[in-house]
Amino acid sequence: MAPDGLHHSVQARMSAGVATSDVARVNGEAGGLPTRVTGDTLYVVKKAREYGDLSGGRFDVAIGPLVRLWGIGTDHAEVPDPAEIGLARSLVDYRGVEIDEGIVSATVLARRAVGADALSTTVFLLGPSDGMELITRLPGVEGIIVTDDRKVVVSPGLRTVIDVSEGWTVRFHGAEDVQEG
Repeated sequence: MAPDGLHHSVQARMSAGVATSDVARVNGEAGGLPTRVTGDTLYVVKKAREYGDLSGGRFDVAIGPLVRLWGIGTDHAEVPDPAEIGLARSLVDYRGVEIDEGIVSATVLARRAVGADALSTTVFLLGPSDGMELITRLPGVEGIIVTDDRKVVVSPGLRTVIDVSEGWTVRFHGAEDVQEG
């Protein structure tokens, strides 16, 4: 990809000023539902949190509320009221940016295919921990979740039928043991 095309691609995915970008969608859901982002955006956010740690919080990826309040990068930049600055500062903390590595695959076994399909989608949205918690609470439902970091989480009813393959970590939900293949 040409440098100019790469710039536009990154801008489209990661600019807070582009309403459809990953960053704008994450900001729009702040405090609400998890938002699925591209692998590139996830990598950048993880690095930003790492730099936040390394700098003792001086580099803060969650600076957006202050940037918007001051109007930085807009035609209406201004010095806001000190009380507004204090309120916006209370929202800025990179440590509050939650990163759920997410799910690569979710297989849900249920009596009805339509129910299993809907549950698989729900598990993706909930993430590995909450998704497996839902699976284990529903009668007649079992599941297998593969996370981005290659962990396989298996519901209790499937423990006896799972073969641990080389290079994978399998965690049986509710069990203390972790098997590595």
